[in-house]
Amino acid sequence: MSHRPATGVLLARTAVTAPVMSTFVVLVVAVLSVIGAGAPAFLESARTDTVRVALAQLPPSSRDLSGSGAGLPRLGSGDRATWSAAAADLRDQVAARMPETQDVLGAARMIVQVTSGWSTPVGDPPEHQIANDVMLTLDPQWAQRVDIVDGHAPAAPVAGGDIPVAISVDASEKLEWPIGERRDFAGRVLVLSGTYEVQDPHDPDWAYSPSSVVSGRAPTSEGGIVTVAAAYAAADSLDEFDPDFAATATTVSWIPVQGERITADSAEAVAAELRGASTSRFRVPMTFSDLTDRGYVLASAAPPVLSAAAARGGALLAVFAVIAVGPLAVALVALALAGRMLAQRRAGIVRLVSARGASALGVSVVLGVEGLVLGVLGAGIGVTCTVLLGLWQHPASLIAPVVFALVPAAVLPLAAAVSARAELRAAAGGAPTAGRARRLIVEAFVVLCCSALVVLVAGRGGQVATWDPLLTVVPLALTVIAGIIALRVVPLLLTAAERAGVRSRRLMPLLGPARSARVPAVRSASALASIVGLAVAVFAVSFATTVDGGIDDTARAQTGAELRVQTPYIGPERLAAARTVPGIAALAPVYSSSKLSISTGGQKVPVRMFVVDSDELAEVRAGASGTALPGTPAADHIPIVVSQSARARLGDGELTANGHVLSIEAVAPDDNPYGGYDVWILVDHAAMRDLGVRQDAPDVLFVRLDPSASLIDVEAGLTGALAAPQFTTPAGVIAERSADPALQAVRTALAISLTLVAALLGVCIVMMLVLGAPARARVLRVLRALGSRSRGFALVAWDVLPTLIVTIPFGAAAGFVMSAVVIAALDLTGFVGGSVRPTIHAGGPWQIVVIGGYTLVVVLIGLAAAALAAARAARSSDQRMEEEG
Repeated sequence: MSHRPATGVLLARTAVTAPVMSTFVVLVVAVLSVIGAGAPAFLESARTDTVRVALAQLPPSSRDLSGSGAGLPRLGSGDRATWSAAAADLRDQVAARMPETQDVLGAARMIVQVTSGWSTPVGDPPEHQIANDVMLTLDPQWAQRVDIVDGHAPAAPVAGGDIPVAISVDASEKLEWPIGERRDFAGRVLVLSGTYEVQDPHDPDWAYSPSSVVSGRAPTSEGGIVTVAAAYAAADSLDEFDPDFAATATTVSWIPVQGERITADSAEAVAAELRGASTSRFRVPMTFSDLTDRGYVLASAAPPVLSAAAARGGALLAVFAVIAVGPLAVALVALALAGRMLAQRRAGIVRLVSARGASALGVSVVLGVEGLVLGVLGAGIGVTCTVLLGLWQHPASLIAPVVFALVPAAVLPLAAAVSARAELRAAAGGAPTAGRARRLIVEAFVVLCCSALVVLVAGRGGQVATWDPLLTVVPLALTVIAGIIALRVVPLLLTAAERAGVRSRRLMPLLGPARSARVPAVRSASALASIVGLAVAVFAVSFATTVDGGIDDTARAQTGAELRVQTPYIGPERLAAARTVPGIAALAPVYSSSKLSISTGGQKVPVRMFVVDSDELAEVRAGASGTALPGTPAADHIPIVVSQSARARLGDGELTANGHVLSIEAVAPDDNPYGGYDVWILVDHAAMRDLGVRQDAPDVLFVRLDPSASLIDVEAGLTGALAAPQFTTPAGVIAERSADPALQAVRTALAISLTLVAALLGVCIVMMLVLGAPARARVLRVLRALGSRSRGFALVAWDVLPTLIVTIPFGAAAGFVMSAVVIAALDLTGFVGGSVRPTIHAGGPWQIVVIGGYTLVVVLIGLAAAALAAARAARSSDQRMEEEG
């Protein structure tokens, strides 16, 4: 009597069969777990990097918590330890009011700018005296940050005697001030004891005395330019200047804001406390020219930059969630398909143990445990790889691996039961009960719900600045709608092809569509993957062109011309010299930037008024886009262009200023190239007298270059004509915005998403063909028995290509709708800069390239998979026929 193994033993033995399929499931779960577990670290890194990069773009003197106070600090003995004690006391006062962000602040620093003035050689000054402005400075850390080149470091002055100083080598040459020369300066005499070079020109502390590194240039009110230099006296000579220079001295203090210690999560807290610090006053013992001690006010320009960067990080979460949901859905479908392949191998044993009386629940539990073991093993491998790659962020990174690990446990028992029932029906000769009417009702209900969701999101208005669950589901809803419709269209086309094949003399045009139309179950996964892939590709192109277009518009709005030039003061002579620089085709200055009170509705509204010559600026633009320009004044009104913020404050009443009626010709965005104000108006130069505004010296120039001119040469010419000009070009702004880590992260995520979907598409096609392999093998054996020499390629191609090709238009449509709905709902101003929402771009010719390329790739993947499957099926059929004799 033979021994019959128990049901549990049978199931356990079966679990170790089909090692290839089991390994495949483990690998899929592992790869998806690595991506899912590493995504939080990738996101956190991108959000933090965008905060730090934005902060690093601020000059140190703007970024740090800094301030100045009139007078000289009282330091007692005046040695460096006392300087340090005063700085430390200030740091402690600030830390007490910023308890949450103390680690972000560095050590306090303090220097004294005693006074500035013209230095002239004692005795017989030369006929050609170089115009100069020397700043006498005390810095307790100066000696540690410079190298003496000639002479020696300044010693403490004798009471009432000459003041030894050191200046940079560059300043010594520019001022023609040799070692040992004495110069009259602010009622005292400076003697040059040595020259130096700084050890690190990029040390941020030099930002508080920029002429210390090399001499600078500054304009004068008469239109001239003077050479500016810092002259350092001994730091322990402070008592010598007290109280002689108390009336003119300024003590500058700053506490570095260390951006490398700020994260995306702490940015808002840091910004809030920095804002709070700017409303407080801090005490440093001072010697004043009078008895008034108002205390220090320390301020930083970092808070709005931190808030904007944090908002950009929030928008990154929203975009990333939208990008990730499609590939995540395809990944889950691929896992389900892999589970079904494994379940197909388990269908026989499920029938056997069921026939022997095993309960359905018991079988499901055993198969579920098998799936769970495979899933946990794959997730464990994925998590381990994530840790080894340094991508592990925090426990929340486990969410994705846990989800992927549970999918095989859910799919395997369900798919095995379905496969077993299908085989029993086939063995009994019964037809599958599809329940077509019920299926149609379910599909219609799903399409209706998904459509309602899309309409709801599209119609609710507003923009989201962070993760939004409804918006995140929109891509999946569109994919489901497109997939259901596509899978309903495929059978219709196959039926039409079958009818056409009847008239053909060849067998395959009839057999191919006829057989493909009767195996619809295996098409769903590849159809979903194809639709998601193309939808993501179309969205990626639309998103990229929208953001790039927005960045370009912002860059042009912020520069106003081919070249924007800003400098502290441009007198008439310097302006005339700038106009004659070779390579400049047209030049237009901002003639005035001043406050103006506009009367409206019984109240006065202060605005910033920019004055330009509309004709000059129109010539500079030469037809290029820009803010609207005001017309020339009329007898009864003065035309103005106003910003959106100014328009909101001015209301709808009559506007008057200096007795003249103002008429709004156009409303422009707050972003402007004229100056850093949101509430502004623009008037023509001819209206200045009517508005009682005097012409200031311009500090902003707009330049159009000759077509053959070199930007470098023009900038060099303007540098010679103006004092320390700063240049801005649209290309420079575009490069800066495009390099933002948050935007780079979005582009990387889109690329990874497309790559992942393409890989999953190939995997789904292969698994789909493997699932349909037994039925195809039976057909091929019949054909061989009938004498056909077909290797099965055409038969396999009919199983793959119709579905893939039909999904192309539906995937493209889903992508376009996704772009229109999702991009409109996202707040992209943080990515493009400025305050204006970018115009949504469909993608233009790039979409044609992408859709055409995607179609080619999908067809090639389908053909390659069909060729491999056909070759495998042919080998199997040949072997089977040889075995059967």
